[in-house]
Amino acid sequence: MKAKAKYQEIPLAVLDPNPWNPRTRFEGPAFEELVASITSKGVIQPIFARPKKDGRFEIVAGERRFWAACSSAESNGGIGDATIPAMVRSLTDGEVFDITLIKNLQRDLRLFSGEAEKGLQRRQDSRRRPAPGQGRRTHTMVNGS
Repeated sequence: MKAKAKYQEIPLAVLDPNPWNPRTRFEGPAFEELVASITSKGVIQPIFARPKKDGRFEIVAGERRFWAACSSAESNGGIGDATIPAMVRSLTDGEVFDITLIKNLQRDLRLFSGEAEKGLQRRQDSRRRPAPGQGRRTHTMVNGS
C-alpha cells in the first residue's frame, strides 16, 4: 500500500521544477490572472510534491501555481520566507512522469506546440534505458568491473 500524502507548507526556495513537465512556458493572460489571484487570496489548492534526498522537493503537479506564487512573492519583497501549501508523497520517476503528463493532458488548456510530444518522447526514451545490470556480461556484474 502506498504511503499517504502529507500536508506541508514548503518554502518556495526549496522546490525544484519537474523535469518531466511537458509545459515549459508559464506566461500570458491566464498566468497573470493566477498571479493576481495568489497575490490577493494566496494559494488555495496545494501543489503535489515529492521529497528529494538533499532536503529539497520536486514539484509533481501544480507548477503553474508554484511559478505564480514565486512571481507574487518577488513583487512583494522576494521569495525569502514565502511558502506554498503542498501534499507530499514519495514517488518513483515513472509515477511522477505519469501523473505530470496525465494532469497536463486533462487540463482544458492546450499545451504549447510540441510540448506534449516532447514529454511523451522523454518518457519513451526513459523506458528504453537498460535497468541496472541489463546489457552487461554476467562476469562483469559478478566481479563488479
